Amino acid sequence: MLICVCCSLIEIVDKCFCHDTMEQIVDSLERVASETNDAWCISTLNRLKEASPLSLKVSLRSIREGRF
Repeated sequence: MLICVCCSLIEIVDKCFCHDTMEQIVDSLERVASETNDAWCISTLNRLKEASPLSLKVSLRSIREGRF
């Protein structure tokens, strides 16, 4: 059962964080949270909404640029 939960979480992360902007990521998390009522998704969404939008955008860009 734990394996299925992990696979599901990995799928959620892949689905929500594949987008190019924080706005798209938050929209995706909101959509998945409303569809699944997933606790991790709701918690992550709440944490992102508490953070500074600018710092989230800078962090996302740094992570994405660091990959290449």
